Amino acid sequence: MNISDFKHHSQLSLDFNLSRPLKLTGLEIAILTLLEGMDLSCFERENEARRAGRPARLDAYTMMVLILYSRAHGCYSSRDMEALCRRDLFIYAVLDGGEAPDHVTINRFIQRHPRSIEQVLTGCCRRLAEMGELSKEVLFQDGTKIESRANKYSFVWKSGIEKSMSRLRAKCIQLAQEAAGCLCLEHFCIDELDDEMNKLRILKAKIEGCGRPYAIERRGKGVAMTAEQRLHWQIEQAISKHCQYVSDLKAIGDGRRSMSKTDREATFMHLKEDHMRNGQLKPAYNIQALVDSNYIVGCHSSSDRNDYATMKPALEKISASYGWRYKEYCADSGYDSLQNHQLLERLGMTDYIKPQNYEIAKTRKAREDISLYQNMEYDSQRNEFICAAGRRLGAVGMAMHKSSSGASSPVTTYACKRGCVSCPLRRKCNNGKKPRKYKTFTINIDFELYRRKALANITSQHGAEVRANRSIQAEGAFAQIKANLAFRRFLCFGKQRTTTEWVLMCITMNAIRLGYRLQSRIAGTPFWYSVPA
Repeated sequence: MNISDFKHHSQLSLDFNLSRPLKLTGLEIAILTLLEGMDLSCFERENEARRAGRPARLDAYTMMVLILYSRAHGCYSSRDMEALCRRDLFIYAVLDGGEAPDHVTINRFIQRHPRSIEQVLTGCCRRLAEMGELSKEVLFQDGTKIESRANKYSFVWKSGIEKSMSRLRAKCIQLAQEAAGCLCLEHFCIDELDDEMNKLRILKAKIEGCGRPYAIERRGKGVAMTAEQRLHWQIEQAISKHCQYVSDLKAIGDGRRSMSKTDREATFMHLKEDHMRNGQLKPAYNIQALVDSNYIVGCHSSSDRNDYATMKPALEKISASYGWRYKEYCADSGYDSLQNHQLLERLGMTDYIKPQNYEIAKTRKAREDISLYQNMEYDSQRNEFICAAGRRLGAVGMAMHKSSSGASSPVTTYACKRGCVSCPLRRKCNNGKKPRKYKTFTINIDFELYRRKALANITSQHGAEVRANRSIQAEGAFAQIKANLAFRRFLCFGKQRTTTEWVLMCITMNAIRLGYRLQSRIAGTPFWYSVPA
């Protein structure tokens, strides 16, 4: 070790020509095991598609090792990764005497290879399957919300834009009337055109071609504007606001109600990390993870506030990526929808989705309430419900109901018209705020049958083990990433970049778990928690 004086600064010089080999930890062995022999030619093809001029200094294998190792040590920004690459002995050995990449090289590599990084996750999971670490039987899904890099107070609400557009439309009509009167356009009809913006653009062109000054050269106190200047300025402001409103509505789309100005793909959501404790909304992404034997085998990023619409694209990714098919699927009540149950039936997967009313149905009050249709027997042949008194409730009507997710489904009204008035259990059964003459309720019968089937599955002995493993594996993955690795906020913008960041975290989490199992010498047997009898 030598310390030399370099312009009045102490410079440390180390001799790394060591004859003693470095002992690898379980994490380092796991990263090298997952990436060893993997086909990474997809990175080169992606570079050729981009027509990158200068070739990369480091190959894809070395860059992936450096990125995964840095993230496992809590370095998520490119500058932190650069600092770690210049000091860590393991990275020094991986570089084999080469120069460490700077933060620009690291950031450019992640930004340019989103699809190839997803293929790395697929390749790592296939390697885990070859090692016997995946069961390929039960698939668990869970979601969490991770805050975006966008500003907390940059919200844009769809309802506010719609109200502003209605007020702007009324103002445009008033401006059109004033401009027509100023230009003495007696034959200019306001109802000629359907679009108020087209009327204003026509009037703006007429003001500019009338021969009188319309441009505002000076502004301030004491400077008076002519009628043409005032109308021309107001029309310009109205057209600019309308273009901004249309752009915002297009960016928000139909599936959400808000967005951020600085990250237009982020949606304002309720997060559990509410430091102000006032229900504060923050721009975030809905992140999904699909877990098998404690390993994340698939992921998905969405701007939806709920989890209903995230199940289908996540399962489609899994089906297209691997050569095996999962037989069972387990998720919490956030995925309980008719479309998701029908999707599992088409895929031939056993349904272990917890119904939304599961916790309430377990209470004593709900179990003893004979007025609930959940406690009534259903006759599938006659499409009738049988109440506690033995009366039959038949279908009397059908209508279309639109859910919060935008999907329309038929709902059926069931009513009992024979023996309901003289029933001895009438007071217990028809006990609403406004009791009707006959017992009546409206439900989606297909959805109810799917729920009853799922309820029978999760209340069985095997179903209890599946639900226990979902809590351990799916929720445990988020606990490790958000609590132990302190990954709670994205450092980038946009859905594509945040998805890439999340994929890298999933690969890192798999490497950490594999490293622990290799170090504990329990690798080769898929993890499964058995509920004690």
